[in-house]
Amino acid sequence: MALEHRVRFSNLHEKRALVIADLDRQAYEIEVNSLKYASNVGEGGVEQYAKTMQLVEDFNAFYESNRIYLSEEMEGSLFGFIQTVREPLVAIKVWGESNARKESDHSKVKIFEAFEAATDNIPKMRTKLIKEFRTILEGK
Repeated sequence: MALEHRVRFSNLHEKRALVIADLDRQAYEIEVNSLKYASNVGEGGVEQYAKTMQLVEDFNAFYESNRIYLSEEMEGSLFGFIQTVREPLVAIKVWGESNARKESDHSKVKIFEAFEAATDNIPKMRTKLIKEFRTILEGK
């Protein structure tokens, strides 16, 4: 019975590690694409926006369907992360469509937020995921 218990928890830790590794991979894809979209201030058009937002939505769906494997702290961090990344990207698209690329203070703030998400918030989230993954490897 003790062996069965160890095997069951070993499999659970393996699944948890795979989920965290996949979240990190997906976060990296979001980082690359959102930086590309934000640095071109929404240029690259509908295709780049659609690709970036699809990555965000896929990340969210994967997170939602696997959150049982995450600690409460990680779950809360990922929920906030998704909002932090999604909102400025949407704002750039809306601003670009409605203002015909006319500069405004509001648009500059949203572009800065998108850059910050791509260059600061996403790497910080990836660091948390890696730390969580390494904790599993250490058997904690």
